[in-house]
Amino acid sequence: MNITTTSPRSCFSAVIRSGALLATLAGAHAAPVLIDFSIASPEPGVADSNGNRWTSIGPPVAGTAANSTANHLISSTGAVTTINIGIVFSGNFGQGFGGPGINGNPGPAPFNFDGPTPGNPVGNFAIIDGIYSAYTPAAATVTFTGLEANTPYDLSLIGGRASNGSDGQITRTIGTGDTGGALLNDGTVLNLTVTSDNSGVMAFTFADANPDTTNQAGATLNAMSLTQLPQPGFPLTITAATAPASGFILEWESQEGKLYNIRTSTALAGEIGTWELVEGDIAGTAPMNQFNVTPVDSRRFYAVEEFNPPPLLSADFEGNDGNFTVTTVEGSAWEYGAPDSNGLGGTVDSGNDGSVNAWGTNLGTFSSAGDPSTDVEKGIYANPTHTILRSPIIDLTGVDGAVLTFAEALDLPASALATDSAVVNLINANTDEVIAQIHVSADADLAAASWNSVGPINLAPGVGQNVRIEWRLEGTGGASHDYLGWYIDDVLVVQAAP
Repeated sequence: MNITTTSPRSCFSAVIRSGALLATLAGAHAAPVLIDFSIASPEPGVADSNGNRWTSIGPPVAGTAANSTANHLISSTGAVTTINIGIVFSGNFGQGFGGPGINGNPGPAPFNFDGPTPGNPVGNFAIIDGIYSAYTPAAATVTFTGLEANTPYDLSLIGGRASNGSDGQITRTIGTGDTGGALLNDGTVLNLTVTSDNSGVMAFTFADANPDTTNQAGATLNAMSLTQLPQPGFPLTITAATAPASGFILEWESQEGKLYNIRTSTALAGEIGTWELVEGDIAGTAPMNQFNVTPVDSRRFYAVEEFNPPPLLSADFEGNDGNFTVTTVEGSAWEYGAPDSNGLGGTVDSGNDGSVNAWGTNLGTFSSAGDPSTDVEKGIYANPTHTILRSPIIDLTGVDGAVLTFAEALDLPASALATDSAVVNLINANTDEVIAQIHVSADADLAAASWNSVGPINLAPGVGQNVRIEWRLEGTGGASHDYLGWYIDDVLVVQAAP
């Protein structure tokens, strides 16, 4: 006897009752991630008047066009996610994070809040400021990483509603689906459906739809929500096993590169992740997987969970140095610890996203030096410097593809005569020979050394081998020899489609 049903790819359940076979859906919608583009933010983890929790991103000073990042965004329920966001501004003027002058009435849920309260003096935080864009070619690019690959997401965005503001334009740049739309100044929410790419990335640009030099308010992007949508269903077939096997066969449509858990419970209640684990980390054998179960109860439910394999390498450097190693030919060496650098090209006084530790070519002791005067105290790399930071071994022998992401803060000379370089190589772990140069970092902001996200970078040249990743800094610090160099944090390598 066969019974077939469809269910979300994330999980499904089958119940076997007194020899009869039934199938039951057991999927759930993911909670949205709510993002406030803001310099005025609520206390982290504190719910708004709707009971929602927000991630706020922005610099501490209004009017600043500072590239910004935030990792592991929280969902509206307060759960930590794998999703990261980066905002990069382009153009010479007319864009940045606005202040309280950009405001308006509350929009529809979830963009509606009570006014200020003793526990929340900011009040309607998501509608009093945001990203503004007033002139061509001023724009902001918003990039999400850490999403589920090839998965549809609902994006809801709300604009500025300033009295002298204008409409904005949202244009998708990475992903598939809706190409974008007008972000109206009257508070109308723009809803888009965008599918992430095969590395779990999507991005869009925001700009004034009608830029000019007289409308100083321009267009504003105040807040948005990001919600993962259920993927198309797939068949589940439950079949009585044939002799000499006993019990029942669970069969489901699977994917190469995915892992599966089988869980069971005597009642269709509670989170599936809390059910008893029957078998874990089952590799997908596309197009179908089978598993034999022999229940002893009169009624028992089974659920199959699909998930991505664990990272091939994950290092945030908060608890240790990640087992990274350093080789220095001359000059300053890569150092692990808490950055405390200050130079003409910017300041690096923390790890990525305000964390404590990172790797850097000269961490510096600027704050504790009293009267910092030496290059070592300031965090300036020596003239000349050639130093190499290498990851531990990464096993790519059993994967079809992999990608690298990391965060960097960079301060290098921009002169056409400068020979300083910051290069990422993929090397053979057995011979130390360079397999491929996979990335070259460039200093896009000579006045600041802000943390930015890099990647995803395709590691296809190393698939089938044991590899290391190396970050190689070479240079003299330019004519003035007063640059901070290179800082690395939050290194992540995950499996990906080839």
